[in-house]
Amino acid sequence: KLTFYTYKAGTETPTLTLESGLATFGGGIALQTSPTNASATANEAYTLDKYETGNFTGSLTAATPPTSVPTATGNYTRVGNQCHFQIKFNSVNTSGASGQMEITGLPFPAANDNDSNYNPINVIFYNLPYSNSNGIIYRNESKIRFYNIVDGAAWNNYNLSAGSGKYLWISGTYSV
Repeated sequence: KLTFYTYKAGTETPTLTLESGLATFGGGIALQTSPTNASATANEAYTLDKYETGNFTGSLTAATPPTSVPTATGNYTRVGNQCHFQIKFNSVNTSGASGQMEITGLPFPAANDNDSNYNPINVIFYNLPYSNSNGIIYRNESKIRFYNIVDGAAWNNYNLSAGSGKYLWISGTYSV
């Protein structure tokens, strides 16, 4: 094991550790300084400072939730400010549900910027009404709302239909 430290104001901080073929960086990995600002510091926009994988519990719900809200375990990978996720609801019962369909419990809230809710969310439905629908993750929220999207027409809520044997597989990437 080899560790490099910085020493500032009486505090020793590990900045790089090499052990068993693994390099661990204390402050992230600076990939490049800004191409328009050669004097930019490593902390300006090009530092890879997050990498995380894990599981999350999502809930399939609606404006009026199902009698027993179905849950499923999804997985995610976060790299920097992007989170890729996937989750599958298999043969769930949505009895009692009505209104706009939502998936709640995403691993992180979406970023608070104009682009955070325009990333594609892939959706596969089975035993749910077919629709040209899409999921949107709004700023600062950890849920997906579903809409019917029709060319030349206003978007409408995609409503969850009550019943059993519903399948919903979802994957996507969003800004955090």
